[in-house]
Amino acid sequence: EGAGEGGFDVVVAAWLLVYAEDEKMLGEMCRGLARQVVSGGRLVTAVTNPGLYSMFAEPPAYEKYGVFLRFAGSDAPFVPLEITLRHGGAEVSITNYNVPQPMLKAALEDAGFRDVEFAPFEVDPGDESSKDPEWDLLKQVPLGVVITAKKG
Repeated sequence: EGAGEGGFDVVVAAWLLVYAEDEKMLGEMCRGLARQVVSGGRLVTAVTNPGLYSMFAEPPAYEKYGVFLRFAGSDAPFVPLEITLRHGGAEVSITNYNVPQPMLKAALEDAGFRDVEFAPFEVDPGDESSKDPEWDLLKQVPLGVVITAKKG
């Protein structure tokens, strides 16, 4: 199955919703995801931390992790966030859009999801290396969040 409506118990959509350039597109994305999830099924998605814009005038300094951010200068919904990832000699740049958490939650609920929860990325506290101050920024300001929701 899968190609039709409601074919999956779990749908994973990593970094999809932050490509919505406006509220209409966000709604369409959420409804499209909802069509693929059976009633009682779950959506799991990861997005750029929706709090980055509201917490900082300038983006946090994630460069030591190979992540370079550039804000568009406003915390308004759907302004671009430029993300460049570097590792070894390779580099890839992408553009995400600022979708505030209340807007994400409302769009998912309007699409038929409930029990929408946001959980920030975490550095494993049980890992001894996580006690190194090198990880402090990611502990304080996670780059992303995981959103889970149940359909129906």
